Formats: sequence, C-alpha cells, structure tokens
Amino acid sequence: MPITRCTTADLLTLGQISIETFSDTFAIANSPERLSAHLETAYTPQKLRAELNTAGSAFYLLTVDGQPAGYLKLNADTAQTTAQGPDSLEIERLYLRQKRQHRGYGQTLIAFAEARAHALGKHRLWLGVWERNDPANAFYQRLGFQRFSHRPFLLGTGDQTDLLLEKHLTN
Repeated sequence: MPITRCTTADLLTLGQISIETFSDTFAIANSPERLSAHLETAYTPQKLRAELNTAGSAFYLLTVDGQPAGYLKLNADTAQTTAQGPDSLEIERLYLRQKRQHRGYGQTLIAFAEARAHALGKHRLWLGVWERNDPANAFYQRLGFQRFSHRPFLLGTGDQTDLLLEKHLTN
C-alpha cells in the first residue's frame, strides 16, 4: 500500500476524498444546509492548494489496488490548528473512503504518522475528533490516544465540539 506525499497534482483527488468522507461521516447528524455551507468552503481547490503550500503541513495519499483510498494531513510547529508546542505533531485529517474502512488502513496511516513524528523529532501526536463520532473515538482510543481537552468546531453556521486526543510516543 503506497503512501505518497501529495502535490498540487493531487488537488482534485484530495477534494473528492474530503467531500465524500466528510459527507459520509457527518450528513446523518447535520442539516443539508449546514453540511453544504461547510463543504462549499472547506475543500475548495484554492483552500487545499493553500494548505498544501503551508510550511509545516503535509498531505499523504494512501493508494490501495491502484486507487486513492484516503489521506492523512499532518501539521507541525506553527502549522498546527491549535498550538501544542514544538514537540507535537497534529493529525488534522485522517480520511478514509467508506469502502476502505475497517480493513486496517486507518492503523496503517496512524503508524505512518508515528513514523513521521519520530523522523521529525516529535514525541507526541494529537488530533481533534467530533465528540459524537463514536466509531472514530473508539478507534483512536484503541490505538492509545487519550482525551486531554476539547475545542469548538464550526460546521456551517453552528458550533460543534471536537475532543482533543493525544498519544505520547516512545523512542
């Protein structure tokens, strides 16, 4: 399963995976208007291009059977969405297409994030996950992440709550 660093050539794929996975996860619990308002701004080619060009951020595409299965977005240092210090690496997004979930690919991406953290000299991974996304919360807890805080997440015109989870890494 190749995991490759994304470039601007991957913008269309990143946008498709983003909209597809975000919709699959959050449509059931949000109004179509709120979801649409979020999707219309969060994953535009311009926004994704800016994120790709942000110092300290990197996207990694997972390919399975020659097809894009999902991606991981990592943020270090000042690129972190909430400052967590120089020893931390943020997993801002771990998006897997629905048909690729529950097959070990999420664990593969987490292991990749841990390897990147080690390569960058980081000793802590952290992420935000919607408080009502029970499958994702259980997944991260199984992999050793623990809650340390929370923050608001604006979805369309309304606030939701993301739980902040962390995992301390050993050498």
